[in-house]
Amino acid sequence: MEERKKKPTLEQFRTIHYFDIPTIATLAELGTTTVYHALLRKPIYQRDAEKIVAALARHTGLELTTEHVDIVVWEESHIH
Repeated sequence: MEERKKKPTLEQFRTIHYFDIPTIATLAELGTTTVYHALLRKPIYQRDAEKIVAALARHTGLELTTEHVDIVVWEESHIH
């Protein structure tokens, strides 16, 4: 749990590096609903989280992985 608190949530990341949800959804080849769920901290699939983070990396020019952004995934949601 301690490690999770050190990473910014997707919403916090968005306040620093603004992004348009439809743009990220398009870059990630996902529906906007999936990106909204990630923003709202609702669980999404790990593979979709990885696609979102990859899209953010392309959009911002930053080197990012899921280790840099806190996105709740189904695979972990049972512990919350």
